[in-house]
Amino acid sequence: MEVMGLMLGEFVDEYTVRVVDVFAMPQSGTGVSVEAVDHVFQTNMLDMLKQTGRPEMVVGWYHSHPGFGCWLSGVDINTQQVVFKLFCIVLH
Repeated sequence: MEVMGLMLGEFVDEYTVRVVDVFAMPQSGTGVSVEAVDHVFQTNMLDMLKQTGRPEMVVGWYHSHPGFGCWLSGVDINTQQVVFKLFCIVLH
């Protein structure tokens, strides 16, 4: 089953992003797709991050393609273009 979540950290410079933590989000997923199902959860997690005084911000998102190797689906590309316009990091 695919998983997804947000990456927290900081933008160090024009070419460097430091990821220091992640949090998984409630989701509805199958072997070939995944979708966040509770946007209130995401808002609450970011509010709690602020309350603790941590300086990190959302710097990206992640999700898996178990058994399919490393690639970006059409939905992944659209999500990247709409939500995170700055950059794309693909880890293998």
